[in-house]
Amino acid sequence: MRVTRRFIILLLSVVISLPLFAQEPPPDWYLGKPIKEFSFSGLSAVSENEIRGILRPYVGKTFTNDLFWEIQSKLYALEYFDEIIPSAQPADENYSAVIIHFEVKEFPSVDRITFEGNQRVRDSELLDTILLKRGDMVTQAKLRADERAIIELYHEKGFPEASVEGILREGDRGTEVVFVISEGPQIIVRSITFSGNLLYPEKTLRGLMKTKPQGFLVSGVYNEQTFQEDLRKIEDYYAQRGYIDARITHVEKTEEIEGDRHYLHITIYLSEGEQYRFGGITFEGNKIFSTERLQELFTLNEGDLFDRTAFTRDYQKLLDLYYENGYIFNRIDLREEKDPEQHLVSYHVTIEERGRAHIENIILRGNTKTKDFVILRELPIEEGDVFSKTKIVEGLRNLYNLQYFTSITPETPAGSTEGLMNLVINVEEAPTANIQFGVNFGGSSDFPVAATVAWSDQNFLGYGLDFGVNLTAAPNEQTLGFNYTDRWLFGKRWTGGVSLSISHKDTGRTIPQDTAIDGIVFVGNEENAVPDNGLYTGQWVDAETGELVPNPSQEQIDAGEVITDYEYARRNGFTIPEEYLMNYEAWAISFGINTGYRFYTPVGRLTPSTYFSTSLTTLDYDASRYRPFDPTTRENRGKWLFVNKWNLGISLDTRDIFYSPSSGYYLSQQLLLVGGFLGGSRHYIQPTTKLEGYLTLFDIPVAENWNFKWVLAAHTRLTYNLDQFWVPQPPTYQATSLDQLYVDGFFVGRGWSREPIGGGRTLWDNWIELRMPLLEQIMWWDFYFDFPAFSVDVTAPWDIPLENYRFGIGGGIRFVIPQFPLRFYIAKRFKVMDDKIEWQKGSLFPDSLGLDFVFTIGYDLY
Repeated sequence: MRVTRRFIILLLSVVISLPLFAQEPPPDWYLGKPIKEFSFSGLSAVSENEIRGILRPYVGKTFTNDLFWEIQSKLYALEYFDEIIPSAQPADENYSAVIIHFEVKEFPSVDRITFEGNQRVRDSELLDTILLKRGDMVTQAKLRADERAIIELYHEKGFPEASVEGILREGDRGTEVVFVISEGPQIIVRSITFSGNLLYPEKTLRGLMKTKPQGFLVSGVYNEQTFQEDLRKIEDYYAQRGYIDARITHVEKTEEIEGDRHYLHITIYLSEGEQYRFGGITFEGNKIFSTERLQELFTLNEGDLFDRTAFTRDYQKLLDLYYENGYIFNRIDLREEKDPEQHLVSYHVTIEERGRAHIENIILRGNTKTKDFVILRELPIEEGDVFSKTKIVEGLRNLYNLQYFTSITPETPAGSTEGLMNLVINVEEAPTANIQFGVNFGGSSDFPVAATVAWSDQNFLGYGLDFGVNLTAAPNEQTLGFNYTDRWLFGKRWTGGVSLSISHKDTGRTIPQDTAIDGIVFVGNEENAVPDNGLYTGQWVDAETGELVPNPSQEQIDAGEVITDYEYARRNGFTIPEEYLMNYEAWAISFGINTGYRFYTPVGRLTPSTYFSTSLTTLDYDASRYRPFDPTTRENRGKWLFVNKWNLGISLDTRDIFYSPSSGYYLSQQLLLVGGFLGGSRHYIQPTTKLEGYLTLFDIPVAENWNFKWVLAAHTRLTYNLDQFWVPQPPTYQATSLDQLYVDGFFVGRGWSREPIGGGRTLWDNWIELRMPLLEQIMWWDFYFDFPAFSVDVTAPWDIPLENYRFGIGGGIRFVIPQFPLRFYIAKRFKVMDDKIEWQKGSLFPDSLGLDFVFTIGYDLY
């Protein structure tokens, strides 16, 4: 036997090693000694970290023969090794501990995969179906699994007689895997009829089935597995309506051969039975949970029309109640009791309660870069804890939200003794380091090349740290910065981060100015001050009609009954021509720190957070040519000034996956304090309220790796720029154009140009999206409807005029890869002026559809 042979080898290896020491130890010196460590030789394709992760729980345990058989069995169960030769080595001269060494021979690796006999299915599709890949170790078990996968693929395509044989051929460079395929005929369903269906028509029953007769846009291929599922659906359909005895009594299949085509005529015979009502449920043996508590889990009441699907769902709640509290070894039996005379069906549940299951070991596999503690700290369960299905699911969700892994698969094998279980988490690591190079030619004659170089790693050195450096050199902006964030300060859910940046920016011709072009120059704080615009000079007009009001009272001005002619024009869509605008250059050196703490509560993840930043800024412009309308901009020219910001925030989050949610909501309130008692040159308060919600409308499995799924997403965010409550000297609102709020066309109002000119003090961003996964972990297709709104003043959202909304509809690709968070849309924009829709002309098909190509970067996640 293999076990005996291994034991003899172990003894021999010990004997051989004895002469190395001055004093000869007893033959069984290793028995009863603690295991100090494990060592390996012969590893090539297999990661030593993975093996050590499996054997780590045995370090420090006392060596026994039974323990050694258990260790060796686990290694063989991995199916990595064709042969394992163990040896026991002393850890020191005193033989106080033992080192177990394993010399291994790995299974052969795959050099090439080929297919023979496949005429109707392409090689590429077969390669996508099997698990074996070039470089993998191949075992007979893996070969058989891939044979089954190929057969299932052929069955899905209507080849029920297909057969596959996997063959290993040794070559000079490795092992060639050959799959020899016999396809057989393809079966096409030509008709499906029913017999015995008195209650429901054929059309209704056929509508339940995935198997369809061949027709327009319907292939009609026959898949036996799918057909059997269809039969169960029909029986379930009856059982949901009280017909629990309804059965498919017989299926008649008639084959029709036309040349090389095989057609199938199917007749399904039904026995519908009688309709039953629910007679109640009783329990026996339940001591942990009361009968009343268990009965609350069932939604059916006595006398209700019996619905087997609803009852099964409620029964699963009962099982989950025990599982989630660690009672996974209970024996729970369900007995059905039918009363044919009264047409009642009742159930009796017998529960044999046992002790709670505990987690013996948590074993991690596949994490070659990520440190074990980075994974373990995301799990709300530890070794020794009571087994909890809910906590394990929560932990897996936390791991997915890290975006460190492409695949996370849990296993729960039995532990070493009764009542113990192991939790094995298999992960496939995703690339977390991101290097971006970007070059753009054109745009500026002074600076014709725009370049971006950025490096970041959200799992820096495998420690779960977020570290990044970026350099941007563009015509209008140059930035050098770095950031560092630790989400687990001191081993707690306490986030801490620091950032530093140096930047230069040219605003472009977006800044309103005030010169003698129109013969009027304002200081800037007059109530009727207006920038240069070519048409309007600051005359007072009626806010509703626009008619001239020569001498308004202060009460009319304060009440907003009169406004300047310029403001009236702005509200009706007027924008300042570019020749009346100016630009300035701004430099900034910024330093910031941030922190927050994540609380896991029954209503979601509650996160209070704060950050503080200070910047040293200056701006400059050609004073011989320009005079900014904003007096603050004029006063700050050439001065190095501090800008101090302190943000306080709190959020509540129930989203399942942060970066691409399918359910849950996100609510946040932020309060940004700029200047005021913090000091500095800018003074304003910026509160932001944000709410997002996500709802899966349906999720229908279509293929093994793809579901037809629609997610409805909605977002609203309201931001104000308010006066500071304390400033060293008036005015109480001091902000530059960079601080103002805009529909920028990139993050807000996809596809629109930046509005309003000079910025606003109210921004209400809204969108609704309908999302569908193409490859759920990579890209989605989104339909969207944008309707952000702005106001140059502080305005309640319901008072923002319709003319200040910027609408957009469109659809396109959204990537959810952390290193590629891009969106590409085709869109159509419009706005409403004088109660009429004005469609905006885009650059795509300008003479007909007038669409826009929109490129954006993913929205913020927190």
